[in-house]
Amino acid sequence: MSATKKNQLLFFSRSFDQTDAVVNDFFAAIAAGLEINLSDIGYGSPQAPIEKCRDLIASAGGVFVVAVRRTPLKNGRFAMPDACRDEIGMAYGLRKPIVIFCEDGVEVEGFAKHYGTRQTFSRIDLHKPNHIRDTIRAIRELYLKVIGDFPIQTDMMRADIYSEGTKLLADLRRDSKGWFWELIVKKRLIFNEDLNQPLTDGTWASSAIAVPESAPRILFSINPLESSRKFKLTPSLRRHTALLVDCVTSVSPKPKKGDWLEYEAKSQSRYLNPLVMEDLLSRDSPYVIGGKQYFCLEGLVPVQLTEKLEIELRFERGYPIHKSSPCMVSGPHSNSLDRLDTEETARMVCTERDTIGGETRVRTLVHKPRQNYLYGIAWNPLPTDSLDKAHASGTGNAEARS
Repeated sequence: MSATKKNQLLFFSRSFDQTDAVVNDFFAAIAAGLEINLSDIGYGSPQAPIEKCRDLIASAGGVFVVAVRRTPLKNGRFAMPDACRDEIGMAYGLRKPIVIFCEDGVEVEGFAKHYGTRQTFSRIDLHKPNHIRDTIRAIRELYLKVIGDFPIQTDMMRADIYSEGTKLLADLRRDSKGWFWELIVKKRLIFNEDLNQPLTDGTWASSAIAVPESAPRILFSINPLESSRKFKLTPSLRRHTALLVDCVTSVSPKPKKGDWLEYEAKSQSRYLNPLVMEDLLSRDSPYVIGGKQYFCLEGLVPVQLTEKLEIELRFERGYPIHKSSPCMVSGPHSNSLDRLDTEETARMVCTERDTIGGETRVRTLVHKPRQNYLYGIAWNPLPTDSLDKAHASGTGNAEARS
């Protein structure tokens, strides 16, 4: 990591009303505790405020906004300060990563789906442990995107491309060497403008899994399928380990406005998800859904604006899991699933849940997935003896567990 990146500023968009000083000090103190440098317009600037803001936002790596209550609205809610709204617009125009902390009651219609991560806070609960944890996580996520330590860099702020359809197939398979996971992400990209940056792709293990030092790196490839004209895809792996692939892919010739491209990114590894409980580094369940604990989650955080997202989880015959066990999951994502969003999860339609020829399949579909959200399917790994017994008897999914 270079020193320049480490010292990258975040622009702090906030109210300067003295009644909001306690709120501003709270968020600024957390940033200081994370050793993150902030900039803001301040008082007495010789430049016009709009010009000063634009310069500071342009030079910052990202923007975090504290949107307090300001003008009462007819619907009983409140507008945020005009300056915050203007600064959000500038940041969006400059394609800067944004996180917005909204005081409860602040109207955010028009921001929720287009302007990055958003969290709500209450002044009376400002110093409660859960809120402090969520605030630290959100600011840290923003900063990791700026300095490049976020697992996969995203294209959410780009206007030149969007995905007409993205599909994830997570397939647990077996060969002569044993079990392994194969993840295939298929995309159909539409170019709204001439392509001006590489494409981003990648994968990482979402569960805390024990990996031996001798574990090989994830097998990863990019394969073109169909396109409006012939393109060559050249992947470049920025990070490549047994648990993570972060890839940028150049396209030549550069796609023009109106072009389209369909391609697959394929990953293979034994360690992308746990097979048995003994693979887990911790027995503390990271996900509680409907009162039930889950230890595994496979899904996708869309890295481009996406029209339709489909996810399929498939277990080959011989892995005794019942078709009713996996469940749909969605929620905001930083370096992990931050929380379960029940409303967004309800938008995920289960289109298949079946066992065919001993193979269990679960499939889900969601239209217009949200930015910085993970969509996936959760399940639990088996006890080692259950998998051993299935192998010994050869029954596999014919004796699946519920």
